[in-house]
Parts: sequence; structure tokens; C-alpha cells
Amino acid sequence: MKENEPDEGVERPRDVALILLKSGLNMLPFGGSLASLLEFIPTAHQKNVEKAIGLFCQRLTDLEGRMDVKAVDKQEFAELFQTCARTMERTHREDKLRAAANILANLLLKPGDQAKVSYEELDHLIRCVDALSTSALSVLGAIRNITERHPLGPNVDAIQFQHLRAAFPKMSAAFLRSLVSELQGFHLATAQELGIRGSGEEEYDGSHVRLTPIGRTLIERFIENRM
Repeated sequence: MKENEPDEGVERPRDVALILLKSGLNMLPFGGSLASLLEFIPTAHQKNVEKAIGLFCQRLTDLEGRMDVKAVDKQEFAELFQTCARTMERTHREDKLRAAANILANLLLKPGDQAKVSYEELDHLIRCVDALSTSALSVLGAIRNITERHPLGPNVDAIQFQHLRAAFPKMSAAFLRSLVSELQGFHLATAQELGIRGSGEEEYDGSHVRLTPIGRTLIERFIENRM
């Protein structure tokens, strides 16, 4: 057995926490139905990992002729794999699972491949994917899609906030602006506030929103499979 490998049959901290929580809930009058929800967690976790592995294997098949495994730094691969695996374990969202699979596969590309990204950037991007809310990733994709359909042509890289608001009619303007700020925090998008604003749901309509180069790399190369 490896030095840091847990003994077989020993529960991990997450498993112990689930057991204790279910025991506590079963003591409450209404706890049975809540405890049944916890039964779903290990199954969901396994499904997430299996789906991510499937996406990764498919990507390896697609990129077979462009990979050079012998040129990969083993330490970098091990560290990136662990980071990607943590992301895969924590989400069922296919966009996040696909991004994690693509980021890991990108490390295996041959040196000089036009789609290859440095290890440092891959490490940054997977941490962005892991930390971002699913709604923020949806907004990132919408910014890109609206930019491509801009009435003045796809070369116009800035859109007005009102165009983004039209893509998410069920979101309040304040929540949507908060999601844009979330993307700004990772420098995946920028927003330029103008002096003249509306009020209420139109408060931010004068703002100009655009993708940054690294935001475009994340959405196009790793989420949309354009690698």
C-alpha cells in the first residue's frame, strides 16, 4: 500500500460526513425525506466522474494524431489531472465537465500545435471553470454568441448590456450584472459603464460588455470544443 493511500474500507471524510448527517436527520420528524436526498449524492458523484471520463476519452480519440504523450511533463500532468478531477467530481454540468476534459487533453498536444496552451494558462483556466457559477458560464457563452450575431458584423467585439438582458429574460438586470462582474473578476469579460443610465431593469443598458482574449479562449477552445 502506498504511504498516503487510505486503507481499503476506510471512509473518506466526505463519506463520514454523509453518514453522520443522515443519522442526525433520521432523528427528526421530517428528516427521513431529507435523508433520502443524501442517498443520491454518491450516485450523482459517480455519474459525474463517469461522464467526464467518457468526454475525456472521446477527446483523446479526436486528437489522437495531434498528441505527443512522451513530451508531456509528468509532474505537470499529475497536478493538472488532480485539479481537473476535483472539478469533475463537483459538477453535473456538461459545459464544466467538457471544459475539464478538454483542458486536460490540451496538455497532451504536440509542442507547436496551434491549439496548444501553456501549462500555466491551463492551470488558471481549470481553476476559473471550477470557481465560476454555472450561470456565469452561460453568460460567457451568450456574450460570445451575441457578439457573433452583432448587426454591425462579427468584428464588433462589444455588445450592449440590453442585448445580453434580452438573452436572459427571466433574470433580473441586477443579477445579470452581478454575473458579468463575476466574469470580470477572472478577467474573462469586461464591462464599460457609461454615464447615462436608465432605471429599474434598464439601469445597466448603457454598459458595453466584451469578452477578453482569455475569455474567448475558454469558451471557444475548451467549452465549445474548437480545439
